[in-house]
Amino acid sequence: MADVAGADEQSEYGQITATNQRIEELAVSGEWEAVSKLLAKRNAMLRDLEDKQKEAVLRLTIQSTARIRTLVEKAKDDIGRELGQLQRGREATASYNANT
Repeated sequence: MADVAGADEQSEYGQITATNQRIEELAVSGEWEAVSKLLAKRNAMLRDLEDKQKEAVLRLTIQSTARIRTLVEKAKDDIGRELGQLQRGREATASYNANT
């Protein structure tokens, strides 16, 4: 019976690790809605995790979250640049139209 419990714990650890990896993959590809859904699923798995596994899994999750946060900041900066370019384009169009 102890072997089955150990296998369950390992599979929970593996599931959380795989979920962290998938979240990072989705973040790299900019699929933020899917990232949000998987983060909620991962957080639920973390809450249900046995205490003896939490430290190792939380350490890995913190590292993964830091990488995801970096990707979010980059995406935010990219969106800000794109919005700035769109605004400059609108301003140029408005100026052109005002002078024609």
